[in-house]
Amino acid sequence: MSQSRAKLEKKIDKYAGKGRFDKAIAECQKLLSLFKGDLQARQRLAELLAQSGNDPEAIRTYFKLAKRYIKNGLPDQAVRIFNRILALDSGHIDSLMQLADLALTDGTQEEAITHLLRAAETLARRDNVRTCMQVLERIEKIQPGNHEYRLRIAEVFAELYQANTAAGEFTRVVLMLKQNKRFSEAIQVAKQVAELVVTDVEVLCELGEAISDLDQWELVEQIEKKVKAIGREAAEARRAIAQDTDNVPTDIESSPPAKLAAIDLTDDNRTTEEVAIPEQKPKAGEKSDIYSELFGDDDSSE
Repeated sequence: MSQSRAKLEKKIDKYAGKGRFDKAIAECQKLLSLFKGDLQARQRLAELLAQSGNDPEAIRTYFKLAKRYIKNGLPDQAVRIFNRILALDSGHIDSLMQLADLALTDGTQEEAITHLLRAAETLARRDNVRTCMQVLERIEKIQPGNHEYRLRIAEVFAELYQANTAAGEFTRVVLMLKQNKRFSEAIQVAKQVAELVVTDVEVLCELGEAISDLDQWELVEQIEKKVKAIGREAAEARRAIAQDTDNVPTDIESSPPAKLAAIDLTDDNRTTEEVAIPEQKPKAGEKSDIYSELFGDDDSSE
């Protein structure tokens, strides 16, 4: 058996040295069929796949190898393999999450947060908002009250022109800064939201509530004007739909959509006080429904 192994390894080296990676991979697979639990042979296969340009298959092979190292109680080797995966795909979410878990097990919270933040940013750029939020929730559990990671993700959403999502995250940053009595910073973040083209009335109202006790009345009024503008657009859209169906209601201006029903948003002559955003403050620790689902470890890559 040892002679067979030596012959196969010699063939693998010969073919790889000549750039015949297809032949080298075939010989390596023969080696693995004889020595199924040989982690060194599995790593050689992953290396050959990467050298041949087959990154997806190389990543799958590397990932299985890293999981085997974890199972065998060899976390340092697993970390090394996960980093090889990230060299091939810097946004490989499963590897980033595994590295975060290993860092937490090792007691290095900052390193874990670095991996999680990298995963969250990658998910944001892939428009996977829900999972991104779940990763942010996980970071918050590790390091409560740290606003910097949420601020970074909010900026990413803003860069991607996802104004409503960005505004929601900026508003959470405002609340976190207020809780830490960093009021001037909270105001600066709120001003960033005001510059976005936000179309979600609920998000705008949440921001208005968040800054209602910061003596920023011009900013509050600016937010209220945005809310009224959205109301006018909604009313015009409803009017157009009604005209298309030859059924124009006479009270269309007095029946705004349910989401806007608290205020008459179509009357340009209303005063700021009449359309004031409710002053109800969010309860301590209160989160949006999107945070109700805890992040689960995905072993689907196994």
